[in-house]
Amino acid sequence: MAKVAYFWNTKLRMSRQQINTSRAVDVAIIGMAAKFPGADNVDQFWANVRDGVESIRRLSDEQLVAAGVPASTLADPDYVKASPVLDDVDKFDAAFFGLSARDASVMDPAHRIFLEIAWKAFEHAGYSALPDEGAVGVFAAAGAPIYMMENLRTNPDLMRSMGEFLVRHTGNDMNFLATRVSYEMDLRGPSMNVQTACSSSLVAIHLACQSLARGECSMALAGGATVLLPQAQGYHFKEGEILSPDGHCRPFDAKSAGTVFGSGAGAIILKRLSDALDDGDTIHAVIRGSAINNDGAVKVSYLAPGVEGQAAVIASALASADIDADSVSYIETHGTGTLVGDPIEVEALNEAFRAKTTRRNYCGIGSVKSNIGHLGEAAGAASLIKAVMALKHRQLPPSLGFETPNPAIDFTNSPFYVNARLNDWVSNDPLRCGVTALGAGGTNCHIILEEAPHGLPGEGERSQQLIVLSAKSRSALDSACRNLADALESNPQLDLADAAYTLTVGRRAMAHRRVIAAATASEAARLLRGEEPKRVATGVADDQAPKAVFMFPGGGAQYAGMGRELYETEEVYRDAITACLNYITPALGLDLRALMYPAAADVETATRTLERPSLTLPSLFATEYALGRLFLSWGVSPQAFIGHSVGEYAAACLADVMSLEDALKLVMMRGRLFEVVQRGGMLSVQLSESDLRAIMPASLDIAAANAPDLSVASGPVHAIKELQALLASRGVESTPVHIDVAAHSSMLDPVLDQFRQLCRTIKFQPPATPFVSNVTGKWITNEQATSPEYWVTHLRSTVRFADGLATLRELGDVVLLEAGPGRTLSMLARAQAEPFQNAFSSLRHPQESASDLGFALTSLGRLWAVGAEVDWAAFYDGQLRNRIPLPTYPFEHQSYWVEAGKTAAATQVASMVRKADVTDWFSTLGYQEAPLVLRPEANRPRIWVVVAEKVGDARKLASALSPDRVVIATPGKSFGERLDGTFRMNFGSADDHAALMQFMEESVGFPDHVVFLADRHAGDLSSENTFQQRFLPLVNLFQALGASSTQTQVSFVGSGLSGVGGAALQPAQSLMLGPMMVAPREFDHIQTRCIDLPATKLSAADSERLATQLANELRAETSDTIVALTPAARWIRRAIATPLPSKESGAAEWAREDGVYFITGGLGGIGLEVAGHLARAKRV
Repeated sequence: MAKVAYFWNTKLRMSRQQINTSRAVDVAIIGMAAKFPGADNVDQFWANVRDGVESIRRLSDEQLVAAGVPASTLADPDYVKASPVLDDVDKFDAAFFGLSARDASVMDPAHRIFLEIAWKAFEHAGYSALPDEGAVGVFAAAGAPIYMMENLRTNPDLMRSMGEFLVRHTGNDMNFLATRVSYEMDLRGPSMNVQTACSSSLVAIHLACQSLARGECSMALAGGATVLLPQAQGYHFKEGEILSPDGHCRPFDAKSAGTVFGSGAGAIILKRLSDALDDGDTIHAVIRGSAINNDGAVKVSYLAPGVEGQAAVIASALASADIDADSVSYIETHGTGTLVGDPIEVEALNEAFRAKTTRRNYCGIGSVKSNIGHLGEAAGAASLIKAVMALKHRQLPPSLGFETPNPAIDFTNSPFYVNARLNDWVSNDPLRCGVTALGAGGTNCHIILEEAPHGLPGEGERSQQLIVLSAKSRSALDSACRNLADALESNPQLDLADAAYTLTVGRRAMAHRRVIAAATASEAARLLRGEEPKRVATGVADDQAPKAVFMFPGGGAQYAGMGRELYETEEVYRDAITACLNYITPALGLDLRALMYPAAADVETATRTLERPSLTLPSLFATEYALGRLFLSWGVSPQAFIGHSVGEYAAACLADVMSLEDALKLVMMRGRLFEVVQRGGMLSVQLSESDLRAIMPASLDIAAANAPDLSVASGPVHAIKELQALLASRGVESTPVHIDVAAHSSMLDPVLDQFRQLCRTIKFQPPATPFVSNVTGKWITNEQATSPEYWVTHLRSTVRFADGLATLRELGDVVLLEAGPGRTLSMLARAQAEPFQNAFSSLRHPQESASDLGFALTSLGRLWAVGAEVDWAAFYDGQLRNRIPLPTYPFEHQSYWVEAGKTAAATQVASMVRKADVTDWFSTLGYQEAPLVLRPEANRPRIWVVVAEKVGDARKLASALSPDRVVIATPGKSFGERLDGTFRMNFGSADDHAALMQFMEESVGFPDHVVFLADRHAGDLSSENTFQQRFLPLVNLFQALGASSTQTQVSFVGSGLSGVGGAALQPAQSLMLGPMMVAPREFDHIQTRCIDLPATKLSAADSERLATQLANELRAETSDTIVALTPAARWIRRAIATPLPSKESGAAEWAREDGVYFITGGLGGIGLEVAGHLARAKRV
């Protein structure tokens, strides 16, 4: 141990010596974010600066009065009506940071803004999963806590209830800005607040560079924020002070007379240059050197600037950077625009540069304060960000307000000139510039920047990229998708592989998630905008990640061409297939590649040939084994496996129960034996195992129990046909399995001994990964897995797949991946008594034209979207990728504000118009005839779900909605797909509604419109039946739709709601209005409509006319939420003005003799009056 300690201590000393004796360590700026006057982000800020925009806003008297400025102040000639306004200082995304509304409202707005800016800066750098990035430092500066002094302390009740200590220290004091960021983002490096007045944020950047050089942190955030209050107000000018008399800042100009103070926040992310290059970071600029000092007493007064101190700090920074002044071609100055300060700053620059150069007018100078004013503690960060953007774009932006040089500055004999217009920044050498910040009190800081070195392009990308996004809410996720789509469209040169990489490794995964797979940036943008919903997967992840389970399908799932693109593009997949074929090819005497991946002209022949069991089973096993290996290599760690029939061999092989060669021996033997047994058949039946066993011929066996009402019979062909006829006579659906073998039946008994002999030669091992036994439907035991007799029994016995899926429930929350062709097992998983909501296929269905790679990548994304853990480093293994700037998190802002001297909550009173005559105050709901709706022009094909009580009604509506895509669901015991493509579901099951919507999102696209189509001939149902058959299903439907944020229209179509045309009312149907009217208030992405149809029987012509009119109504974009239709007319419900009857008429016009009236609140004043009025007017 002593030797080890000596080694590490010696190594540490050596590394420190190397650091201390070298020049300044080059530091890369890899991320930036800002909110400045006139700009909510760095790009907008640069556009303003480049274009010469002055963001000091002129304020009108109306604006100032609205902001609370007294008329006497407005009349003061020294009151300057200008301010660098920072928009939305009251806004914050409190929920994102886990803060309550109350805590957010008492936090200083500068702290709030800086929290969001810090997060954006990290994301801009491509980092936000920060606990894994080593020690990350925070160096930050904050302005004075004006909000606490002016707004909070003037609310004494609030301060007492919150506690002044906590309000002051945790949310407002300048000393807690940096540590608040470290806490909220879990950053564990140095965390330091910096207060040097106007130079604070630039000094923070200098200190961050020093910390990186010393090895105290591997990455650092540095910057500052200040918010002056009140916003949008002017200021009083006083002769002899620093403030401008006219609201303009004119650095270095003869008219310069002062500055204008404003608010803002800026932050940058720093990293040692060598590390940034190694890690593939985007480098915006390099900090070559920096220095700080203080003027001391060598100046006129405490607040006065000092030439000596400023010159010394610039010279020190140049020495730290180890460069000549000749190589610096621009200085972003402190430049406050004062008659005294500007000449002193230029004199100091002259002194520092003249020691190294005699050149004249080669170095431009400017000041961002001419654009945005003086941002106090954030001023240095603003100056540096401007300089970095100028280096990136190789342009020198104009310094505003410069016309005639300040007469106290001799520019003619100086190295400097004021860059007063936009110029290209041209040099044969690397561009370099300096940035100065000067603090009141004398702390000076100067930083030398150099343009970024050229980065290396990425290597090893896939032909398709998996794009993943997440957010803390569905609406924020939608915004993130739109923002990324905009970025991809506006920057066609953007490397999509680098973008995908950045989104996986450089974003913190949040609950609401969405994934797409795309080959190009334009394709990705289209998908992100929802133009192909079927290719977009959206999910919600819980805090606890679900356990991944691989499912391996059995015979019948194979098809020619399965996995071709994966074989061609994915090395791990190809290697696995090759390993299998290296054994299969000599054993079969043919190369299966020609059948698995045939030429286009040979697909049909290959498909027929692959139906031979001796070819089917090994090709299927190889595909499943390769898919398993692929997803393992992509970073998915399954907790368990389950197979179906021959699929259990893939599970056992991947669980190390048998070697790959032994697994292939067994699979190939199984295939050969199937070809020598007597021809048989199999029939899939929509009955439970017990119900099917009770009616099927004795010569048949149950081959598989797949779901509570789905079993497979197996045996002689004649018995299968007999069973099929019997089922048809009883109205039970059944489907022949396209195979000539009676698998898992007594017809295999003659070959069991031959299979047993092979099994006895296999060396079995206990499973390294648990998997479920088809034989028992339980977890396989070590004894079973290693017993040859188990695998003989497995060949013959019933596949207890439904029991196996139930066993998987013991794992808790699981997500199932079907590692094989097709989606049979995924559908079975969703058809269980307790459906698995998250079951995904990994290879496309043969009838789908999707890319194999895109489909598989989307499946990986689906796992992640519902919370499964994916090792993205493993996914990108073998690639060299770069982190690149992408749109940052779309914070969802709300106002959190405590007004000075009053509580934050303000009561808003709606404007009302009073009608003079009280009898005109009332209205009743009624129906007014309106024009019929004509079929609207379709902008795009729509996706519909029709949930119907009668399948005939649904089909008629689907025909009228043609050519749109319509999915039909009708009542059944549990969710599942019927042979005719319609779906059955338990209308009263919330899980079934959720399963239907999940299927839509994964396989068709989320519906644009859902129609609940009640049986209009059912008559007046009782309230109880209406509640069970319609009300509860509607509630379940809205809950399923509410899990998404996709805009969806929901229409209830029934009868008996309106009574128009003399039709009979069905009072119980009014229950439907409850969920239909409430849903849009609960879910802002759902709109609803009720459509009432006549319950009477119609002629064929009228029925056809009504169906067309209903389809037109459903397609129409209308604000009419309750509509009644007849074959020839349309009625809409409206509030109809209803004058009260005259006083003389009493209640005679509406009360009925011997009527019964129920008055709620009848013992109140109004209730008693109404009751008395009724009693006097009529005998009630």
